[in-house]
Amino acid sequence: MLIWLAIACSDPEYGHLGKALDAYEAGRVALATGAPEVAAEAFAEAAALDPDRAGLVAWEVRALRRLGADHEALARLN
Repeated sequence: MLIWLAIACSDPEYGHLGKALDAYEAGRVALATGAPEVAAEAFAEAAALDPDRAGLVAWEVRALRRLGADHEALARLN
């Protein structure tokens, strides 16, 4: 994750990665503060900005599960 942060902050060519990292961090904060719906939206945004990182989808699924949206979580995995 630190390499991703360094790349996103150092080179303007990786601007979308910086935005994805911001969305990921917003999702982590929302999840930690008990707002899984907000977290799921943030992780979905991060995954859309950086579709090569499957871990972002996993975080979205985790937030959806905490929200109780098991069907949506399973659909997102598929």
